[in-house]
Amino acid sequence: MNKEILEQRFIQLRILDKELISQKQTALNLGLSVRQAQRILKRLRENNWNLNCLVKPRGGWNKRKGLRAKVILLHQQKPQRSNPAIQDQLKEQGVSVSLSTIRRIRIEADLYKDKPIKKRFFKKFESKRFGDLVQMDTMDGGWLNGEKIKLILVLDDYSRAILGFRWAKHDTVWQNMLVLRQMIEKYGKPGVIYTDNDNKFRFVRTQSLYFNYRKEEYETRIRGALKELDIALICHPPYQAFCKGKVERLFRFVQSRFLPEMKAKNLEQLNQGFKKWIAWYNENHINRMTESKPKERFQPSGFQPLSGKEDLDYIFSLRETRKIDKYNSFSFNGKKYFLESKEPLWGCKATLALNPSHRIKVYYDDKFIQEFKLN
Repeated sequence: MNKEILEQRFIQLRILDKELISQKQTALNLGLSVRQAQRILKRLRENNWNLNCLVKPRGGWNKRKGLRAKVILLHQQKPQRSNPAIQDQLKEQGVSVSLSTIRRIRIEADLYKDKPIKKRFFKKFESKRFGDLVQMDTMDGGWLNGEKIKLILVLDDYSRAILGFRWAKHDTVWQNMLVLRQMIEKYGKPGVIYTDNDNKFRFVRTQSLYFNYRKEEYETRIRGALKELDIALICHPPYQAFCKGKVERLFRFVQSRFLPEMKAKNLEQLNQGFKKWIAWYNENHINRMTESKPKERFQPSGFQPLSGKEDLDYIFSLRETRKIDKYNSFSFNGKKYFLESKEPLWGCKATLALNPSHRIKVYYDDKFIQEFKLN
């Protein structure tokens, strides 16, 4: 700011201080807002009308004497230090500085460089038959009545057909099992189910944490259910989400083609509407990659039919273990349930196969005992 402007402000604010002019008129004369004029007047009063208080010091934090040298020294001591780590070190020395300033100093000193992106070759993959490989994933980004909802979906890798789905408020183990059961009851058992590394599918722990566990104790419920049906579950390698490219492209298609036309008022209507949309998609939509409609690639099929002996209510259930007391009963969620079995089971551990929406099935030694309705 040049000397002439400073003197002009000084004179105008002196007149304002003597109450010979209004604040609004002063601000107009100086080309400032009323609030700016008030702040400058306050600064002059606090500094006994010293004109130098209106001159801003040159340079920011990164020009402060010694700061650049300290940042560079901390970097040289340990080049792997992050910006927050350097910030903490400076705080211990009584120096407060922002992360952006530290980053700027390191860039200017040619010390901080972004890691180059490692490029790799991609190999196109497609299964050879309908049902040999299906991909399962969850899409965020849907809204219903101001509430966020999720789409859980299973896609066939060969035909690109949608085999099962469910719109839900939460991406839970139970909701995923309902989608898997929907697919298996309609089409049969696929060869492989391919998913991400979510803890619904993969037990994520270091070896030291589960070394003493039996395999069935750290196996996820979904993996256990699929194992009972002899279906393989494979999770893509960590940090390689691009492996789910086909299902991610489908999610973008759903967001651009289905959601803008959605008129549902609740989840039931939404699921019904999406069921009709899937019928159109599987029968009429020509996939850009396969250049054919999904239904045209339903053969050859790798799906294995169910034998009819599978207890899907038990396989696709949440499991709890309860010890039977001397009254031939057990507790669940604060409520007592009494078994009608003529055989006394007290002291034994029973398995509860839970359907969270309406029932508990009790099993002992892999034998069905009794069913209870949930409120």
